[in-house]
Amino acid sequence: MDFASSFTYIPKAESAEDDLEEVEVQVDDDADVPSPAAPQGARFRRVEEKKIQVKKHKVKKANTNVLAIDLSTLASDAEMVAGDPILCASCGSVFSSHSQVESNGTWVCEFCNHANNVQLEEEEKPKNETVEFLLEPAASKTSTEGAGSQVVIFTVDISGSMCSSTEVPGNFKLKGNKANAFDLQAGDDRHQHLPGSNRNVTYVSRLQCVQAAIEAQLEMMANQTPNARVALITFNRDVTIYGDCLTSTPVVVSGDKLNSYDQLVAIGEQNKELKPIHESKAKLIEALMKLEEDGPTALGPAIAVSLGLARGAPGSRIVLATDGLSNTGIGAMDVELLLAEAQSYYEKLAVVALGQSTTINIVGIRGGDSIRMGMLGKMSDVTQGEVNLVDPLNILNEFASMLEAKIIATKVVVKLLLHKGLALVNIDASKLIPGVLPQASPASAVEEDNKTEQTVGNAYEDSELTFEYEVKSASKLEELFEERAKLLGLASLPDDKKHLPFQVQITFTKLDGSKCIRTITRTQKITSDRQQVENTVKAGLLGTHAWAQSARLAEQGHYEAAMVNNMQMNAVFARAPVKSKQSAQYAEGTSQFNEQLRSGLSKRSRALPQALAPSPAYASAAAPPAPYQAQQQAFNDDDATTTSILQFKARKAKKKMDRD
Repeated sequence: MDFASSFTYIPKAESAEDDLEEVEVQVDDDADVPSPAAPQGARFRRVEEKKIQVKKHKVKKANTNVLAIDLSTLASDAEMVAGDPILCASCGSVFSSHSQVESNGTWVCEFCNHANNVQLEEEEKPKNETVEFLLEPAASKTSTEGAGSQVVIFTVDISGSMCSSTEVPGNFKLKGNKANAFDLQAGDDRHQHLPGSNRNVTYVSRLQCVQAAIEAQLEMMANQTPNARVALITFNRDVTIYGDCLTSTPVVVSGDKLNSYDQLVAIGEQNKELKPIHESKAKLIEALMKLEEDGPTALGPAIAVSLGLARGAPGSRIVLATDGLSNTGIGAMDVELLLAEAQSYYEKLAVVALGQSTTINIVGIRGGDSIRMGMLGKMSDVTQGEVNLVDPLNILNEFASMLEAKIIATKVVVKLLLHKGLALVNIDASKLIPGVLPQASPASAVEEDNKTEQTVGNAYEDSELTFEYEVKSASKLEELFEERAKLLGLASLPDDKKHLPFQVQITFTKLDGSKCIRTITRTQKITSDRQQVENTVKAGLLGTHAWAQSARLAEQGHYEAAMVNNMQMNAVFARAPVKSKQSAQYAEGTSQFNEQLRSGLSKRSRALPQALAPSPAYASAAAPPAPYQAQQQAFNDDDATTTSILQFKARKAKKKMDRD
């Protein structure tokens, strides 16, 4: 557990005005307008020059009360404590090295002031801030959950659009899917050219690029992780399970089965027996290179089959490569009236994948129609996966990037507990943009305001969670300190005892199969001096947290609020003694992020009127969508903006800024 500053900031009522500042954001004003020269009824055209509109917002200064939980530490050993954790009967905090047992055998909980009767021998008391309890030892047989025996499933789109080619200068040779692939090489006399066309080029299909990328990964895995188990699944009008290409013959899933989630998962689970990659590599490559493009896109069914195959293998990874819209079977997105149903389906897949500790990575291939990354990306976002939208020739590097991070633990659940005088902060656009309605809490939310629990699934060597919190009020905090003093038999609590405790409880399964709970407990000093807080900020931690919060705002459709949130942190970096390199890294990342948001705003402003207009084909069957639904549809269709938003929320955002 790490903090963005050495102090927790407590704002005072009299300093409320000092905690406000003005930030500026740029919004592109480039909506389509009618061309003066165009005849009546002609299509709209975009103005040639963008008009930049600068908007000013008076907002609270950025909150520096942020903490990070670095899950990479689960790979290292911690102090082992015998027995079960001792819990506070009121709030559930675990007795820690910061806890104290009074002479009468009472432990006054430092989080909620509840008096607990405990009996502890001195050797049973934790000596370190980080301790670990063993819940269940590893099975005696060799565990199949280790990093070396991970399951990787390549789920590949082979629909007709995957034959679309990219023009590459020169004699570019790439293994392909067609027996006559040499006909595509530059300089072949049989290669036909249009008059005036460039002869010194090679045409490479999207599927060829995917084949080359997967082949490279199979070669690498056979050398570096020979016990890894790899499966190949393809989809077009059907879903074909090749598995490891050794254990069984290909299984084709078609017809009505493509509309049944339960059947799809069951079929996948029936074909999950896989040999290690050092045995199956040659056969997998052989099958891979014989793939041909044809037909529509049963993407939704293919993911369900992949999840079935991955069931029972915590730490498994699915790598989905596609260039187009799912339009066959369950999860089809090509009928506008069924988009809400499709969205619910992919949200369900995300929950299922998280529950079985399966990570879903998505590689979208540029050049085709929208793949609606807003829907598909949810699966990666929830499961600690990555998303990217790439040119076909860059796909090889992207596959490598998605598989290079090491899994260090599975079935990870993180519980964060704060002092009773603190509350967790959920980012809300209404605090940044006047007139925006506050975000409603989910009906299922039953969390207390000072604790939260989050299922992570797989933890990687670069996995991190960040949380924002605030002091409920200075007077409330003082009341709690006075209450604690009385319980300890003191007239008042000394200033050096007025600190705030924080505890994270992480339940996880190690790669050897043992199940543990690790607790980390730390304390923070308090201050009402903002300058004192900002003089000790950790730019890398604050910056990546700001990006993640802005990404959450953007997912809700609040692009302008997301930009304001980014610029708030920029103002902190201007005041604080931040390293110039970190400041530049944040500025560069924020510039890229905001540029995508501005682009998304422009696209959405053009898409909304069209989406809200009733379609002649459905005028008698359905009313046009509500503004929010149309806005969400525009978000789903904008793959470039959506991908950027998801990336600033994902693990790879951490790599954009140096850490202190």
